[in-house]
Formats: sequence, C-alpha cells, structure tokens
Amino acid sequence: MKQRQEFKVGDTVTFLSCGDSKRLPATVKRVTNGYRNDDDRTYYELSGKMVLSITTGKSILESEYCCDQSTNYTGRQFRDVDGQMWTCLSDWAGDFKDYVHACKDGETVSKIEISEIHRFEQ
Repeated sequence: MKQRQEFKVGDTVTFLSCGDSKRLPATVKRVTNGYRNDDDRTYYELSGKMVLSITTGKSILESEYCCDQSTNYTGRQFRDVDGQMWTCLSDWAGDFKDYVHACKDGETVSKIEISEIHRFEQ
C-alpha cells in the first residue's frame, strides 16, 4: 500500500529501535520513494547518535505508519500491506516482538509480522 511522505530532509524525528523499542533522536538525511518498481513506500535515511538507518515510517515514532513494539495494540484494527483489515488479538510476540496474532472477519486467525502491517487505525 502506498505511504505518503511525512518528513523532509533536515527534520528531527524519533527512531524506534527494533525489539527493545529504544527511542533515539535522529535527523532525516535523505528521502527515497520506493526501492523497487512495485514498492510504494517512502524510505527515510536517518542519522544521529547511535542511529544509522534506512527505514519506512514504521520505525519513526511521529509517523502515522509507526508500529511501536512497546505498545499493546490488542483490540485495535490495522490494515496489512495488501489492504485487508485485521483486528489485533495479542500483544507483540516473537524473539524481537516482531508479530501479533490477529483475526479477519471474526473468523480467520493468523500470525502477522510487523513487515506485513501497513498501519494501525486510531
């Protein structure tokens, strides 16, 4: 699913490190729209003390696409990257808190990895 550009070069953002969800200040150094022809995501090159990353908004606290592994999203709805709506049934699980259990249409239950989540709804 398409992600709109939320930040520009020079913006200060908060990077969420994977697994431990440390919050680290960083500066946007470059913005790129997709790395492949079929990739509609916006990528941000971030730099800061203890931060050097190229990431989508999933790892930026201020982004509407953020997936904060320290937050319990149980009961919240989210869209996957294919546009399907799911309801989160569990807190984060896995070695790096990298997936949730979710259901679709009240029936289909599946394990959804963070890479497959487009955005949690408000």
